[in-house]
Amino acid sequence: MENNPLISVAIPAYNHGRFIRDCLVSVADQTYQNIELIVIDDGSKDDTADVIRSFIDEYEERFARVIFRSRSNRGVSATSNECLRLSQGQWVHLLGSDDLLAPDKVAIQWQMVQEWNTPDLGLIYSDAGFIDAEGQLLDRPVGSRPPPGPTKNGYRDLFLANRIPNPTVALRRDAFMAVGGFDESLFLEDWDCWLRLAAHYSIGRVPQVLAFYRYHAGNTHLRQAEMLEAMLISFGKFLNTEKDRLPAHVVSKNWRKNLHRLWRWARRSDPGSLPLLALSSLKGLAVLPDAEDYFRYAARIRRILDGKGEIRL
Repeated sequence: MENNPLISVAIPAYNHGRFIRDCLVSVADQTYQNIELIVIDDGSKDDTADVIRSFIDEYEERFARVIFRSRSNRGVSATSNECLRLSQGQWVHLLGSDDLLAPDKVAIQWQMVQEWNTPDLGLIYSDAGFIDAEGQLLDRPVGSRPPPGPTKNGYRDLFLANRIPNPTVALRRDAFMAVGGFDESLFLEDWDCWLRLAAHYSIGRVPQVLAFYRYHAGNTHLRQAEMLEAMLISFGKFLNTEKDRLPAHVVSKNWRKNLHRLWRWARRSDPGSLPLLALSSLKGLAVLPDAEDYFRYAARIRRILDGKGEIRL
């Protein structure tokens, strides 16, 4: 392998004028030198585009190549896909415009790609730290983590829990394109994409904190109902195409976890579905769910979110 290939850092940006300069500076401060920077402002309504232009004026010579586009809003999935299409590096580090990289993130992950020497590696990630809106470190529980190194069966763990911190991800560009990139119809696009990648490529974890996720009032994780809808659709899609890969106990455990999520949501937002959820729970003791079970509950959430009332399951 070439020791110092071009590596891309791709940033879809939206309304992060307060945070985007720190994000970009963390890319410029990488110890790895041969980096191209791809940034797309997705129709921000604040000064995000101006901050990006100012940064490029100051730092453009640091990068092997810089592309910046500012256009009307199309959403994070479409913008991320566009960033990946514009990238020329074989490996692309995809970074949210409010998050930060540790200075050696690109270098360490490239080193591990070489050391692992796993030809079908499609995604590499690491552990993440957490910061607040002011950039101060937060002490947050991280929970269990997958074993370090590459695995060919990462989809099994992913079907139960997404333990891939987004700011830490680097994607092999051709693998990402081969599985179709992000589904632009989903509110939560990453889990679906990681599942599809892990079904056809190895993925690998580096057990070091190499990026920082920023918690602030604009985080999409605060929109819990939309996230639950997207999760259910993602699991249904995966069962439609890859059910034979999954052991029965993994499918059953995933269904129980999602019924629990749905129960908590329904108690607040859709009490009429509680009897149906109880019935689904009893049914799940004897029969494995199929894709349509996930899609039906996702459709119910969408009906409630759209204010269209009840829907029969």
